[in-house]
Order: sequence, then structure tokens, then C-alpha cells
Amino acid sequence: HACRGPRLTRRVASTYVVAVGETDIAFRHLLRELPEPILKLAFPRRHLRYAGPLDASADRPRQRTTDKMFRVRDGRETCALHVEVEREWRPRTLPKRMFDYASAAHSATGLPTISVVLLLRKGGSPPKSPATYRVRALGTDVLLLRYYIVPLFELDARQMQRRLPPEAWALLVAMKGATK
Repeated sequence: HACRGPRLTRRVASTYVVAVGETDIAFRHLLRELPEPILKLAFPRRHLRYAGPLDASADRPRQRTTDKMFRVRDGRETCALHVEVEREWRPRTLPKRMFDYASAAHSATGLPTISVVLLLRKGGSPPKSPATYRVRALGTDVLLLRYYIVPLFELDARQMQRRLPPEAWALLVAMKGATK
């Protein structure tokens, strides 16, 4: 179904302020349509290609589902790419949730799973990408997830407009220097 876009909630100094929850929803809709630009943002030095959708509710017994999962290829390997859109960094809940989603996706698809967080706004103190979530026992890591963080708010909108295809320009609104 078509994305109607976020509802404008109030006008402030000749710019519109969008309801925060609706911004998340709008970006999740964009994920469905823009796998290639997400790959370029998250992995600028890799040549990954979109290879088809995966069921984002691969972890159906859970109450939550991933924002989006894609099948991707780099010419040699196929893997699942799990993408989450977050307003801001939440250190108490987000790393474990990324681990839960990635492990459920791997179990459901049998594919190695790479996870990416797209951060829309500055908030909290996100770790340097790639970040790590560890489960430790008896003095050692027993489970480990590396996931990538793309702070959209730190990227320069003009520079990204030159790098991304026009269909991905909707992502520019979350970037530094974007004109509304």
C-alpha cells in the first residue's frame, strides 16, 4: 500500500514539525522501497546487491518484529540484512533487541544476519560502528553480535544527495543541512 507520509502536526517558524512516532513509521515505509540506498549508506565500501525480501516477522512468537529484512549478495555470499529505524540511541534496550532480532532472523532463515540501526536524531551516546553486544559467562563471551550504526543526522544531506539515487532522497530529511 502507498505511503501517505507523516502528518504535519504544527507549523513552527515557517517549518513543519512532524510527530515523532509518525516519522518512524514514514522511514519504515521507505525501507520497504529503498533497499539499495540503505546498503550504500550502511556499507559504502562494499558492493552489496539487493537479492529479495525476507519476512520481517521471522520471529513471530515475539510481540515485536524487525523493521525490515532483506536478502543481500556481494557476489560470493548471501546473507540477511536486518534494518531497524530508531529516533535516537537507547543504550538500555536497543543492543539487546538487535541481538534478539538478529538471532531470531538467523534461526528462521538459516542465513548469516547483518544488523543495521538507522538513527534519525541525536540522542544518547551511540557507540562507534560496528558496535558489539556481548553475553558473557564464566569470564568469556558466549554470544556476540556486531551491528552497524548509521547516524543519519550526522551525514551531510548535500553530499548524500549526490551519492544516493533520487528515489532515496526522502532519507535526506533526517540528515544535517537538509532543507525542509
